[in-house]
Amino acid sequence: MSVVELFIPSPSRLSKISLGQRFSLMGVMRKERAELANLTDQQLMDIGVTPDQARNEAAKPAWDMPKNWSRRL
Repeated sequence: MSVVELFIPSPSRLSKISLGQRFSLMGVMRKERAELANLTDQQLMDIGVTPDQARNEAAKPAWDMPKNWSRRL
C-alpha cells in the first residue's frame, strides 16, 4: 500500500476535509504522477502499464484522483 492510498479519503469524507488537506492530497497526486512519468519502459512493463497508459495518467491534473483509491478508506 502506497502513502497515497493511506491518505485519499472516500468521496463522502472528501467534502469534510479542509482546504489545506485537499491541497496536500493534490501535491501527493502530482508527485505520484511525476514519478510515473519518469519510469523506464522496462519498469512500466514490470508493473503492467504501457507507456501510453503512463503518459495519459501523468498528463491528468492533480485533482483528478482514481476512484479506486477513495474506496480504501
